[in-house]
Amino acid sequence: ADWAVNGLSDPYCVCEVPGKPFSRILTPVVQDRLDPEWNYTREICDWEPGDSLSFAVFDKDYGKKDDLLGRATLAAERIYPFAFDGEIPLFDQGKQRQGTLIVKVVSDSTGKDQE
Repeated sequence: ADWAVNGLSDPYCVCEVPGKPFSRILTPVVQDRLDPEWNYTREICDWEPGDSLSFAVFDKDYGKKDDLLGRATLAAERIYPFAFDGEIPLFDQGKQRQGTLIVKVVSDSTGKDQE
């Protein structure tokens, strides 16, 4: 990880509906940041009312396996029938880390979803 060299990461986020691999989307990698802002909007395929969303943030490591920086889950009841706009805490971060994701999810009437 870059953080071992310069204290920074090259983070990206993966979002998906658990159990639905075709729903997976990835944000672009943000180079050399500890506080990335993706401002990324995509439609989540295969989402339907009752589905939660899972998020995983990784540090892109070229030439080796990417490092997990944290995970988060947005429960179905927080998404539908309304929308969600707020912070969700990251877990699986390792010692002394306290990160969050700021996420906005809008559910349309057909059951499709946007991040």
